[in-house]
Amino acid sequence: MDATYPTCLDTADDATACAFLWTGLALGILHVDASKEWAYARIDARDAPAIEIIEMATACWRTSRQPI
Repeated sequence: MDATYPTCLDTADDATACAFLWTGLALGILHVDASKEWAYARIDARDAPAIEIIEMATACWRTSRQPI
């Protein structure tokens, strides 16, 4: 049986979920592709997505670990 359980990102409001993801990205413990995948899924699921979600989906990341 394949059950799907809600996570904190499913039940949090958009601003809180985005803050959580931004923190993971800043700390280097979350991959950019994972945050973009989450953001694009939320954009597809909403009629009017929050600006925080749009920013997460379209952000261009530069860190010290990536060449500029």
